[in-house]
Amino acid sequence: MKLCYAFILLCINITYVGAQENKKDKDSTYFKASISFLTNSVYQGRKDSTAIPYLTPTLAYYNKGGWYIDASVSFNTGKDGGIDNTTLEAGYDFDLIENLSGGVLASKYFFSHSSTAVRSEATGNISANLQYSPDILTLAASFDVTLGNKTDYSSTASLAHTFTVNINDSSDFSIEPEILMSFGTQNNYGVYNQKTSSKKKSGSTLLASNAGKFKVLDYEFSVPLTYTAKKWGAFITPTFVIPVNGLTYPQNNVIVQNALAKLSNSFYAEIGCYIKF
Repeated sequence: MKLCYAFILLCINITYVGAQENKKDKDSTYFKASISFLTNSVYQGRKDSTAIPYLTPTLAYYNKGGWYIDASVSFNTGKDGGIDNTTLEAGYDFDLIENLSGGVLASKYFFSHSSTAVRSEATGNISANLQYSPDILTLAASFDVTLGNKTDYSSTASLAHTFTVNINDSSDFSIEPEILMSFGTQNNYGVYNQKTSSKKKSGSTLLASNAGKFKVLDYEFSVPLTYTAKKWGAFITPTFVIPVNGLTYPQNNVIVQNALAKLSNSFYAEIGCYIKF
C-alpha cells in the first residue's frame, strides 16, 4: 500500500490522456471517423458477470484552436445485442510549457434501460487532465467527476514509454507499454450492484458500506500498438486489469463481501481504425 501512495504522489497533477492527438495535428482542423471493437466492457476493474463486447463507430471534429466535439454509438454485439450507449463529448486540449499539455472534457451518456454495463448508472462525466512527456517516460494523471444516481470522484495515474519506428515521412508504428492505477469512490457501482443483486434474487440488496470511500480501485497493464499515417491509422490495445477493494455489505452486524460484487482479474482488447478528412 505504501508503494501505491508513493506512486500517486509521484504522478499527482500529471494526467492521463487516453486518446491524445499527435502534436503535428494540432495546427490543423479536420474531421475524424473511426470504428473500434472492444472485447469486454471493463471499468476500473469492474465488469458484468457476462462479457459485454462493444462495436463503436465515432465521428469527431477537431479544431486547430484545441477544442473538439464527438459523438459515438456503442452496439452490444453479445447475446443481449442492440444499442447499449450513445455518448456525446466536448473538450479542449492545450499546451502549457514544453512537454507539458493538458485538457478538459465533458461527456454525456445515454445508456439503454436494459444495459448491464457497470457504467450504466452514470449519466455524464467531467474530467481535467495533464500530461508530461519528456524523452524517457510519459507521466500522466487525471481527475474525474462522474454524475449519475450518485456522484463519484475518481482519478488515474500512469507511467508509459513510447517506442516509435518511422516507416516513411508520413507514417510510423509505435508501441507504448503503460502501467496505470485508478482510484476513487464506488457510489454508482454500488447502485449497479444493488440492482443486479435484486434482479438475480441473490446476495444483499443493502447499500454498500464502503462505496463512498476514496480508495485504489485497480491496476492496469496495457501495450497499445498504433500505426499512424497522414490521413488514417489503426490500433490494437491489449489490457490486463487487477481490481482491488471490492464492495462490502453489513449483514447481521458483520461486514461481508457480496457474492455479485466479488472481483476477478480481466484481460480484454480494443482494436480499431480511423480516417481523417
